[in-house]
Amino acid sequence: LGKVTCRLLTCTGALTKKNPIVVLLNQKSDEVKQNVLYFPGDVQTIEEDMEGNDWKHYSLERTAQFIQSRVNDSNIFIIQPARYEKETQQSCYDTILQPGLGWQHLRTLFLDASKQVGQEDKVELPMQLVGFSKSGIVLNHFISEVATIQDKNEKNIEFLDWEDIESSKVLPYWEPNQRIARLHVSKSVLLRDATKLDSISSFIKKITAIHWVDSHRFPTNPEVVRLFKQYLFDHNPNIQLSIHGTPRQLDDKRRTFIKTEHDTFIKLLTEQDP
Repeated sequence: LGKVTCRLLTCTGALTKKNPIVVLLNQKSDEVKQNVLYFPGDVQTIEEDMEGNDWKHYSLERTAQFIQSRVNDSNIFIIQPARYEKETQQSCYDTILQPGLGWQHLRTLFLDASKQVGQEDKVELPMQLVGFSKSGIVLNHFISEVATIQDKNEKNIEFLDWEDIESSKVLPYWEPNQRIARLHVSKSVLLRDATKLDSISSFIKKITAIHWVDSHRFPTNPEVVRLFKQYLFDHNPNIQLSIHGTPRQLDDKRRTFIKTEHDTFIKLLTEQDP
C-alpha cells in the first residue's frame, strides 16, 4: 500500500472524555456512501510509534488504508483506546467500556470527529463497526448495553453482563477476565435518560454490519444474546453480524476458551428465537 494521508484528532465523547481518532477520508467525497468505525487491538497504534516494530504494517494509518481499499465508498474512523500502554502495548478502552457510556461515548466521539474534518453532512450515512482482536470486547459491551435497554424484567435491576458467569471458570490465570459490564451496577446508569436512549436507538439504526475480526472474547450469556437479537429484530432487522476467525485464535491450544466462546456465541445467535 502507498503512503496515506490521515488526520490524527483528539475528540470529545460522553462526559467530556477524550479519545484519539485516526480519520481517513475518501478522496472522492461525493462517492462516500458509508462510514466504517474500527477499534484496534493491542500493539496497534500510529505509525510513528511503531517504528522498529515487527508489526508496523498493522499501524493505524495502514489499517485505515487497507479497510478503505476493501470498502472503497467509505470514510474510515479508527477509534483509538482512551489509553495505550506503550511498555506492554496494551489498548485500554477505559471510557467506552463503562456501563451506560458505550454507545453514547461512541456516538459523541463520531459526531465530534466528523465535525472536525468537515463531514457533518455524512453522519447519517450507513455505518459498519469492526472490532479487531482484543477490541472485540468493545463490541461485546455494546451488546450488553443493547440487552440492558431491551430487558423488560423489573426484577433485573442490574446492568447485564455479556459473559456467562460460568465461562470465567475456563479462563487461564494469565488471561485478564476483562468483565466489562461489572456485576452490581444499576441499570439506571443507562435507562434514566430517555433522550440518551433515543439518540442511541437512532445511532444503532444506521449500522448495517458488525464484524468481530480475530477476536478472542465473545458473548456467552444466553439471556444477553437473546435480548440483543430481539432488539435488532425490533429496531434493525437487516443488520449483518459477521465473525471472522483465524487459526491464531481458534486453534490456540493454550487458550482453548477462545474456540469455546466463539462456538457458543455462534450457537446462541443461530439457534435462539427470534
